[in-house]
Amino acid sequence: MAEQSIEYFINENLTGPVQSNIIELVTYLRANEMLPMRQAVGYWADKLYWVVNYKDRSVCYIAINEYEKNTCVIWSDDSGSKWFENFPLDEHTKNIALKNVNVCYSPCGGCKQGKGTPMTVFGNEFDSVCLTSFKFTNPDADTVACMKKLIEIRKNDILKNTTGMFENMIIRLEEPKDYRTVEELTRAAFNNPDRVERSEIAYPMEHHMVNRLREKDGIMELNFVAELDGKIVGHIIYSHAHILQTDGSKIDVLNFGPISVLPEIQKMGIGSALMKHSIEEAKRLGYGAILFFGHPDYYPRFGFVDAREFDITDCNGENYPAFMAMELTEGYLKNAVGKFIEADIYNDDLNREQAKEFDKKFCAV
Repeated sequence: MAEQSIEYFINENLTGPVQSNIIELVTYLRANEMLPMRQAVGYWADKLYWVVNYKDRSVCYIAINEYEKNTCVIWSDDSGSKWFENFPLDEHTKNIALKNVNVCYSPCGGCKQGKGTPMTVFGNEFDSVCLTSFKFTNPDADTVACMKKLIEIRKNDILKNTTGMFENMIIRLEEPKDYRTVEELTRAAFNNPDRVERSEIAYPMEHHMVNRLREKDGIMELNFVAELDGKIVGHIIYSHAHILQTDGSKIDVLNFGPISVLPEIQKMGIGSALMKHSIEEAKRLGYGAILFFGHPDYYPRFGFVDAREFDITDCNGENYPAFMAMELTEGYLKNAVGKFIEADIYNDDLNREQAKEFDKKFCAV
């Protein structure tokens, strides 16, 4: 089933000024390179909920009709930053912001300890503020203008705190001495409720994928680690794939994944750095195209488009926004009509038992 955009759900579920104001906000977010990404795991599995990211850092969260119809709630995500403590704002904007400070006195998704923490917000003291510092419900036009200003400040805060933080990071080819570390990193990176549920074996399978790809179908000249201050913090590996055309001929293409970043430093640009570096290396080495399955709100920033633009389907003859493609050599996919065939290691059903056995090496004794 094709994944719909947040604008689709806004138009389907909200009406009147609520609808138009939220559309205006989302338009502003997209214009400023902030991408709403649908989340459908855990508590939010059957709800309309999005995380909005900028440079892989969360800026805010958006929920539609969580509590009642025609309602939209937006929470800020300040990720421990205190940019709002004494930032100079005009009085009108500051007053609106202060009315929407997310005071929290009971357990919630952000304050599992039972209440918020004391904070200074634009020079005003609050004794219990949620980790999502601001909460806006059905914002009117004035409040949307205030939100835009706060988001602009948060964006600059992210830029200030990420610029130069990776000066000591290098991206290099994986070496045999890295194998165990990369597998542990990959297991940790994918150890989330959604992936564990899909694996059906109580833990993710991506660390097994990495292990097997080194032996078959993986491309060692496109197998990179990101190293920060001497510690491996990220990894990406590419693999051989092909497009099976109607006449039985094959066109070689690349696939990639897993791509992993240490959980404690995710959403800080390491994954993007690995993507950009590996794409440039693939071009330099003369590969023609990349096809893969991923989040359609995230990967277009690197140049990926819906695979249907090249008349290429998945192995079952289907298309959907999560199935994407990118030419590395101009015109490489011009006549590549057919089905995308990836390595068997990506099929959970074929590898579940082997992955279960492999994971025993990582279980605590």
